[in-house]
Amino acid sequence: MERIKAVLLLTVIVVAFGLYTAWGMRPFAGLRAEWIDGAEILPGIPVEGTEELMQGVLVDDTERLASLLREIVLERPLQQIDQELADQAATYWIYFKDGTRRSVTAYDSVVILDGGYWQCRNVPSEELNQYADYLKKQKLKE
Repeated sequence: MERIKAVLLLTVIVVAFGLYTAWGMRPFAGLRAEWIDGAEILPGIPVEGTEELMQGVLVDDTERLASLLREIVLERPLQQIDQELADQAATYWIYFKDGTRRSVTAYDSVVILDGGYWQCRNVPSEELNQYADYLKKQKLKE
């Protein structure tokens, strides 16, 4: 009887792990824009002599940001990626009304979430980087 229970428990664990890997993890699945207190986009490593790039760009449209973040599907953790590639991507700092802060950097199919490297099922970086470029251009127009 104990052996049957152990086999059933092991089967449930294997199936749960399989479903988890098949569907991936959505860290922002239920994110609502009203939970975001503020957000900014920080540039990669600033080029020497361009101090103005060190200032972040504020994200006013938290609904759009929340929508983009909800699309991220993490598949598996990675050890790390080439830092030079990560420096070319936009880093979003999201400040929540409960006092927490999260960082998201997307490059190709890799997301750096709070310092952890993840392989993504989808490629959220293109939309996140396009949105960052749009906001940076809007700031330059001001």
